[in-house]
Amino acid sequence: MAQLRIHNLTEAEEVTGDEKLVLDDSSFSNALSLTLNKLATYVLSKTESVMHAETLYYNMSADGGWGVGEVITISGTEKLIGISLDSVTSGEPLRVAYAGKCQVLVGETVDVIAGDYAIFDTSTREIKVGDGSEIVNRIGIFLETSTSEESARLVWVLLKL
Repeated sequence: MAQLRIHNLTEAEEVTGDEKLVLDDSSFSNALSLTLNKLATYVLSKTESVMHAETLYYNMSADGGWGVGEVITISGTEKLIGISLDSVTSGEPLRVAYAGKCQVLVGETVDVIAGDYAIFDTSTREIKVGDGSEIVNRIGIFLETSTSEESARLVWVLLKL
């Protein structure tokens, strides 16, 4: 069985990322050595970037079915709370982003250019592109370009609610 041990590293030392990790199954012919930086890079490359660490969110209990990127409002009003970070059904825990980077669901007729203002259209309850004059319903800035030739899709936004 392979063991993971840090070679020549005590608990008192500061980890810089250049330390060697030695994977060894007691046979030197099968030993492998890699740095902490390489290991971190590999792990991060295998994760999905649905939510960044800098995204701020509320924990709520879902009052209905929600998908990733959908707009969450105060029940019975057009007052925006944030954007759903999870696909959930009624009663399940729901994370609702209110600041930072997250993905929002935009319709198939919406063309987005990175840097455009993202607004919440209260009449259609959809995220659209604003002209810069919106203040009350502006939710943030689009971080990527995405054309309407695609179906309804998730687009990265820097939220500023």
